[in-house]
Amino acid sequence: MAFLRSPSIQRGATPGKCLACVCAVLLASSLAAETPNVEYRIKSAYIFNFAKFVTWPSAAFASADAPIVIGILGKDPFGSELDQTIAGKTIERRQLQVRRLSETDPINGCHILFISESERKRLPQIVESAARLSILTVGEMDDFTDVGGMIRFLKYENNIRFEIDLAPVEAAGLKISSKLLQVAVVKGKSRK
Repeated sequence: MAFLRSPSIQRGATPGKCLACVCAVLLASSLAAETPNVEYRIKSAYIFNFAKFVTWPSAAFASADAPIVIGILGKDPFGSELDQTIAGKTIERRQLQVRRLSETDPINGCHILFISESERKRLPQIVESAARLSILTVGEMDDFTDVGGMIRFLKYENNIRFEIDLAPVEAAGLKISSKLLQVAVVKGKSRK
């Protein structure tokens, strides 16, 4: 199966610079106050970095220049933070777009799907559908990865961190860069 690589940040970026970007987000998260706008500004930066360090199957994109679509399903906790974070940015010549989805909107066409707390009752069905479509699922519910979610935000010692469950990631045909795994709490085992 052919894969399109999304982690290329800019021409001439070295692996050290890529890791430095991730580390900068980690440092910012350690400085986070308890205010929601700061918390979701940091989570927006993480989501942008997830897009850089994930590889999707080529079939996940309608064309070679199709955008990377970040869906927000349910009640939107980000406000304008995510839009501002990705404004004008590209990853391997792909524009980034935010799509806000209601309960009845289809999730196909998304590449990253943030599943809001408001969708808790439907969470198992949503993550199952997303996995069949090679969509990276992200959430912040305590049991998110326990029911098949891929990346869960968590607070640890006043910092915002994230946990990655490799089993559903690999089952969906996605690949996560080792650079991202180095700064995550990793759950599940890789088949490699």
